[in-house]
Amino acid sequence: MIQVGELTLISALIFSAVSQAPLESVEVVWIRDGVEQELRTKTNVRGETYENFRASAPGSTTMEAQIRDPKGRPFDSKQFVFTVVERP
Repeated sequence: MIQVGELTLISALIFSAVSQAPLESVEVVWIRDGVEQELRTKTNVRGETYENFRASAPGSTTMEAQIRDPKGRPFDSKQFVFTVVERP
């Protein structure tokens, strides 16, 4: 659970399905509640990438980390679902 207005950091780990090694410099597309965000992030040497978002309303919200093939088609993704509550 997160609170309205709270800044939340999400992390994603990208690794090779073949070697299980982390993948560096992979572009990650972030999608919030079904809307693709302008900002893209790239993985570091450990295959990690991060994105911040601020919950704006109570209810359920989703963030998705997506990687794409060279033609821009979705290749793999992970969705994060959060319950957002009013501040006490």
